Amino acid sequence: MTQSVYTFKGVSRIFRDNLSENLLGGTLEFCKWAALEVGGYQNIPLELSGIYGGNRSQLRPAYDPRYTNGQVWEGFRSDWVWESGVSCTPPPIPISGVYINNSFHPVSGTDYYIDYPNGRVIFNSAISTSAVVKTSFSHRTVNFISSDNIPISDILFGSYHVENTDFLTAASGSRSQLGDLKRQLPLVALQINTGKNYEPYEIGGGQYVVTNGTFYVLAESEPDKTALVDLITLQNEKTYWIPNFAQIKDSGVFPYNYNYRGELVDSPIEYPNLIDNYQWRKVRLEDIAVYDRGDVAYKGGTLHSAIIRAKWTAIMGNI
Repeated sequence: MTQSVYTFKGVSRIFRDNLSENLLGGTLEFCKWAALEVGGYQNIPLELSGIYGGNRSQLRPAYDPRYTNGQVWEGFRSDWVWESGVSCTPPPIPISGVYINNSFHPVSGTDYYIDYPNGRVIFNSAISTSAVVKTSFSHRTVNFISSDNIPISDILFGSYHVENTDFLTAASGSRSQLGDLKRQLPLVALQINTGKNYEPYEIGGGQYVVTNGTFYVLAESEPDKTALVDLITLQNEKTYWIPNFAQIKDSGVFPYNYNYRGELVDSPIEYPNLIDNYQWRKVRLEDIAVYDRGDVAYKGGTLHSAIIRAKWTAIMGNI
């Protein structure tokens, strides 16, 4: 492999997505998809009652100073599923529309849009906050996010308790926090560290690049935490593909799932198709080690947590 004496190796453009960013984004996309494939979602048909009562399909008017009161309505859980190619059965429920006081408004209309990450319906014009708004949807049971989203966020405990009288009140309790700052449990936050090790790959060029990272597991119960620790640690020596996000951006299909409003783009791309069309590197997850943090009182709840250290190995043929 001949390298120019005048240019950097392994970099085609400064500040362009490379190993660290592709590893973070690609691993999160893999985890989100793989979780759906093993049933990591809950279907919420119309009139589904909660564990202790209430209606999980009913949305609540949400306080958000960026909108007029009555424009934003949120579900009891965020991170709504938009993927349609999941093989697990029964499949996630595609959102077909919203009922306002029993009047159906199809999603193909123009009077609202759906904010999938925050689990919200946002109307173009405010409706009465005393209206009854419902929709059928599916939500992820585990949130996989970047660790960058944790420090500014509030942990929301008891998200499944829709029977509480404050659920349908816009400015009450922990739910009054802005939707994009609330983090529901359980969740797994991923951090990719800057530290790396390099080893020769083959005669003539290329190197193995070993990158360190951390999974932070947060849950409301010890069984949930244990299940997630098992899920992640069982992936030791797992190999999977990550996409090239720089290529995705250059191709003109970015954003590839939902836009800045959380609204689906015209042709959202699921993880398998990202890999089919924008495959970049195969990475190997290894040397997983768990550090249990136990439980701690946190903002009116008990937070059960664990830290999982891991390494990723990728072959970089261009360095």
